[in-house]
Amino acid sequence: MGKTYITEIQKRFSDIDMFGHVNNVYIQDYFDLGKTGFYANVLGSSMNWHKDSLVIVSVHSDYLEQTRYEDEVYVETAIEKIGNKSFTFLQKLMDKNRERVNAVCHTVVVGFDFEKQVSMPLLPDWVEKLKEYLVDTTE
Repeated sequence: MGKTYITEIQKRFSDIDMFGHVNNVYIQDYFDLGKTGFYANVLGSSMNWHKDSLVIVSVHSDYLEQTRYEDEVYVETAIEKIGNKSFTFLQKLMDKNRERVNAVCHTVVVGFDFEKQVSMPLLPDWVEKLKEYLVDTTE
């Protein structure tokens, strides 16, 4: 079983709707914070956002439970699948106190050469780092 990258989430007052729960748009922001931290702290210096980089091509989220203002939440970020040119993030918005999954997000990311404007194979350095976070989803 691979590692999981954890991002603590600080909710903002503007995240909350009139029913007292976090709007789904902001839950996507929480998943983006998880990906941003993952890129910075896992892929780090191997990323060159102006040349060999990554682009999101698909996002799918399921909302399993309401996330309320008072909930303490964090995002778990792992890798679900690694291909030749792409990989898939598996992210979960976790309720710390209730020990439950509030939402799940699957994001497909493709290697992209920004100079040539074409997809490209994932760099070997990325693949090695991604493998550390590869989780078994067959359980």
